[in-house]
Amino acid sequence: GIAHPLIAIAHHNLGNAEEALRSFKESEAFLDRMLEESIRRSQGAPVIPWIDWIEFLLHHREASILVKGHTPAIDPRLRQLHDFANAAIAD
Repeated sequence: GIAHPLIAIAHHNLGNAEEALRSFKESEAFLDRMLEESIRRSQGAPVIPWIDWIEFLLHHREASILVKGHTPAIDPRLRQLHDFANAAIAD
């Protein structure tokens, strides 16, 4: 799943707009699954390694700019993950 934004970027750079959009939608679906899973588990990050999560988020943002023409909206579930992480630190 973490490769979807990179695949979208590659298709965009090759001029394959339809494939770029398809891969970007798969990236959005992966993001949604990871956020939902993290919230369900009340964790500050998904089950993938944290460095992969950060890399995915950065590449997803870049793919959104290239494929959709704008930065992605900030998902309110990211605030929940932030709150979970802060609570874990405070314990």
